[in-house]
Amino acid sequence: MNVPRLAPLMLIGLALVGCDRTSTPGAESVAPPAPVRAEEIRPVPLRNQVRAVGVLAPRDEVRLSFKLGGVVDRILVEAGDRVEAGDLLAVIKRAEVDAAVAQATEAVDK
Repeated sequence: MNVPRLAPLMLIGLALVGCDRTSTPGAESVAPPAPVRAEEIRPVPLRNQVRAVGVLAPRDEVRLSFKLGGVVDRILVEAGDRVEAGDLLAVIKRAEVDAAVAQATEAVDK
């Protein structure tokens, strides 16, 4: 037998054995694909609708009132600051207050 002639045949035989599809390493660990169902997207009417009329306001909001009016000179608090009874919130321009006091004093003197 001539060995150099058999070498190419042996290489072709080994290559064909290596290409066997049934002996693929890791073939047992591949999971089958999960079943998938496609659905059409379509609008659905809402059943529990609420229609209402009202005023939306925070629970802890307090309406402010003042004993006398005037022009505000400075505001001493920011929106959202916590305040308590007696805290100074703003300063009114004195010129208008003094004029109102003078007018009231003259009315009393008459």
